[in-house]
Amino acid sequence: MKKFTSLMLAVSAFALSNLQASTTKVVYDFSSASSFTNDYYTNYTGAPVSWTSTGGLNNGGALDLKTGDGNQAWFSKSTYEPLTIGQALQISVYFKYNSAGSGPNSIKLGLTNNSNSLADFVAMPTNGNWIYFGNWSYGGGDVGSEIYSDKGPAGNVTDNGNVGFQNGQWYQTAVTFTKVAVGTFNVSCALNTSDSQGNLTSTMLFGSTPNIYMPELDTNLYAYIGFENPDPSTTMPLVSNIEMKSDGTISGATPEVQNSDPIVEQVPEPSTAALLLGVGGLLGLRRFLRW
Repeated sequence: MKKFTSLMLAVSAFALSNLQASTTKVVYDFSSASSFTNDYYTNYTGAPVSWTSTGGLNNGGALDLKTGDGNQAWFSKSTYEPLTIGQALQISVYFKYNSAGSGPNSIKLGLTNNSNSLADFVAMPTNGNWIYFGNWSYGGGDVGSEIYSDKGPAGNVTDNGNVGFQNGQWYQTAVTFTKVAVGTFNVSCALNTSDSQGNLTSTMLFGSTPNIYMPELDTNLYAYIGFENPDPSTTMPLVSNIEMKSDGTISGATPEVQNSDPIVEQVPEPSTAALLLGVGGLLGLRRFLRW
């Protein structure tokens, strides 16, 4: 009985320690005019998108994509350090939709190993290795989403039709990279609806592609956000709350840094599920035998 109890406690402690592991989260909430430019930078030489003090989540600060005069790529000054196998990192951003806009406009969100880059005609980096998840709109509720890299398509297009974007609605787009082997990543992407406080309310699109071999990303990585065609007629006028999350380490981050729940995949990892079943089985066996 003592040996069984000790084993049960040890396995339970191991399971709880894994379930309670935390993730580092860095939040860029645009609370001040310098909250973006202090932590992101661009080599763009034209007029950058500007900051507005109201209109963002919780009616706080936001980036105003009705301003600016050309395609822009912005890079985080902080970096994701390389992941170990089984770890994940995630980037997400909130944006507001304007059905009166004429587009085409898009927001690209991804990773690069070289932040010394300009943006091309669709706001993707012109040098360095990169991978991104993008949302774009031509007005009227149409949206396209895909996973794409500097080497070409890197994942399934989740939707190219009308998914019912609503005027004045906030959305969150997120991309998650899970390291499954050296140089190899599972990539998943999602487009979610949100309320004006940043609480997610539903998932509109979800897609994933396993085993993308891109060893160039197995190094320190910058978060990357690209704005295509920011102008007064944009269908995506406001951007708020960029979040960087990692099961590993984020270095050089100066905004709010906090611990959060681990990055969760759509289904539990087999090892975790098996461990929980094992703990449950031990508890059930003990009750059955009346020890």
